[in-house]
Amino acid sequence: MARIRDVAGTGVTGVIAALGASASWALGSVLFRRVGDDVSPVAMNLGKAVFALTCLGATLAWVGWQPVDARTMLCLAGSGLVGIAIGDTLFFSALVSLGPRLTVLFGGTGPILTVLAAISVLHERVSWTAGVGIVATLTGMSLATWGSLRREAAIEALAEPVCAQPGPPVAQRASPGGDVPREPAARRMASWAGGLMCAVLAPACMAIGTILARLGIVEAPVLQGTFIRMLAAVGGLGLWGAVTGRLGVWLDPFRREGVLTRTVVAGGVVVFGGFCLTLLAIKQLGAALSGALLSTEPLFVLPLSVVAFAEPVSATEVAGFLLGVAGVVALFLR
Repeated sequence: MARIRDVAGTGVTGVIAALGASASWALGSVLFRRVGDDVSPVAMNLGKAVFALTCLGATLAWVGWQPVDARTMLCLAGSGLVGIAIGDTLFFSALVSLGPRLTVLFGGTGPILTVLAAISVLHERVSWTAGVGIVATLTGMSLATWGSLRREAAIEALAEPVCAQPGPPVAQRASPGGDVPREPAARRMASWAGGLMCAVLAPACMAIGTILARLGIVEAPVLQGTFIRMLAAVGGLGLWGAVTGRLGVWLDPFRREGVLTRTVVAGGVVVFGGFCLTLLAIKQLGAALSGALLSTEPLFVLPLSVVAFAEPVSATEVAGFLLGVAGVVALFLR
């Protein structure tokens, strides 16, 4: 723990890496959204991890492998299993059951849990300037996300009367016999409750994964650490698919034309831009500072939405954006 306290909070390189990772996750989420039109969430998670493992394995075969101790291997493997295999799958499951608004709102607790765990469990020390920067960054990102969700809800509410078709929804329209099939209320409630549980557990798993990654990456090179995490994620997801008999079902969509290509493009962005830079930031800054900076994805999504898609933005989003930028500046000046 003493070694972690000494390392935490050093390096402008770590700040740049964290911001680069956030930008990569923002771009990767857009690219993976297209993949998600043809592939289930679990299959997309597995495909991403398999592609990452292949790329990292080829890179390590060229640059070489350095010996790491068993504790480091265990921490990094646990990080991949809990944070990637379980955490990402829970997040995708919540997205399907609850929709993006509630899932994103619950997901915003992940960086907060990470910061609290880093300070209380790892005993990482942060200066007053860094503390102000963490609070400003997390608050700004929460405001930006909340403003975006409220704006989208308002747009949908205005569009619903215009877009709605007469009669019951497609899923509930009368069958040839005249009956209207309805999903039982108990089943809908069970689906919503399951999604809510996934939405609560996903940020906790991601925070645990970050803490374990911090413990392991101290003694391991970044590429090796990422490879070990991905190996554990692929092993966990593959074992789950084999036990449940769904592994073939998950992999089958990748045979369709264009699906594998889109997965490769999106995977390339998140592997070297997202996962590797994330571990570099954790190694350079510690879990607390990197956890705050890795939540800055809205800083990159908001300008992209305005410039590329000419989307309107609310005052809340702008306020959150500016507060987040101020927080990042404070972390640079810590």
